Amino acid sequence: MLLNFSFSNYRSFRDSQQFSFEPIAGKKEQGPVRVAAVYGANATGKSNFIEAINFVSFFVRSGYSSGDGQSRIPITPFLLDSNSPNKESEFSIEFEIYSSKYESDIKYEYSFGITKSEVTYENLIAYYSQQPSLLFERISEDGGQSIKFGSAFVGPKKQLWKITRDNALFISVAAAAGCDVIQPVYSALTDGIAYYNAPGYLAELTAIKKLFLNDKPKAQMLATLLKFADIGIDDLDMRQAEGLIGVKDPLVDQSEIPEDVRRQMSEDFKWSFAYDLYFHHRGLDGGNWFSSAQESEGTKAALAFFSVALRSLEQGDLTVIDELDLSLHPTLLRDFVALFSDATTNPDGAQLIFTTHDVSLMTRTSSIDEVLDRDQIWFVEKDPDGASQLIAAMEYSPRASENIGRNYLNGVYVPLPNPSFHQVVAGYMQEGAEAHG
Repeated sequence: MLLNFSFSNYRSFRDSQQFSFEPIAGKKEQGPVRVAAVYGANATGKSNFIEAINFVSFFVRSGYSSGDGQSRIPITPFLLDSNSPNKESEFSIEFEIYSSKYESDIKYEYSFGITKSEVTYENLIAYYSQQPSLLFERISEDGGQSIKFGSAFVGPKKQLWKITRDNALFISVAAAAGCDVIQPVYSALTDGIAYYNAPGYLAELTAIKKLFLNDKPKAQMLATLLKFADIGIDDLDMRQAEGLIGVKDPLVDQSEIPEDVRRQMSEDFKWSFAYDLYFHHRGLDGGNWFSSAQESEGTKAALAFFSVALRSLEQGDLTVIDELDLSLHPTLLRDFVALFSDATTNPDGAQLIFTTHDVSLMTRTSSIDEVLDRDQIWFVEKDPDGASQLIAAMEYSPRASENIGRNYLNGVYVPLPNPSFHQVVAGYMQEGAEAHG
């Protein structure tokens, strides 16, 4: 479970940014916050914040396995001044993982700094008790790198450090070698963080197809959710796709296909093309089935994010979604967010971070209409230098009854798009009319 995340010199963010899921005073007993919505005008850097979290997961998972000693680290620093492109980008993440050995949550703090050519530092601290226990600390100085291990680090040390490249993380190397003390941390940073770009929701449909073979009850649950979404659909099924030439059913014998061809057919390819989802629409004469090609984008988006929500809630993962409101109707968006906020539907503490422009989520018309609480709202704005800033709504000390959505639209917290935009277009149109008059 994520507690805190900080980073600097990443994309549009130049200075150090602090994000927290720590609960506010009076809510400590409820544990870490489970939902965070990020607001801001277009091009302020909301997506870059989401990408910063995703980059940590990506680099821990792939930085060692996909490169070599000459590979450049795919980091994009702040580019709007002359100093930042040559400085390190830094990331620090604090989180808790349940340990069956200790029968409690163990807190970890993991940090690293990188340039395009090397890891400048890296350290991991665990809290097996009230006192911090150093697992390892890596530094780069005077043109060389070194590492120090704490007594809590169990397993091979010199061998792992010897094969660690300057441009790869030690935690990735240790996990690849099966180091037990590292494995929970590695899994939490890779498998425990799921990133989705909402406009690319169609990729989730392949996973849904597989549920019909591997987890029929969950597939039926998704069908039930579609039914209760009240969008005119009362059933969901997966069938052999029609009209596809040369695509074999992945569930039947394919011995006639040459072995080298079979190896090249990935599972995702087979499932994407050999099977299709069919949606049953209610109608006067019993309704009819429609293929995914015939189905509306809104319906497929709703299905995809119902699937994302169920998986995250079951696994207790951190899910980060960019532009969630582009794919869901406001009513479904409210329900989606509420699934993570409600302890009944989220007993394992899954967390959700998403960017949105839907102000209704934080607009108070009554106590039951508000979806987001004060400590679940964040803003992103750009300063005069073009650098993004991440700001918690709590920094403005809003009252418990404050209508944050209304105040946001009135520019109380962060600047909104310049209202003179309309006047500029009106002037342009008027000039054009006069020129042709």
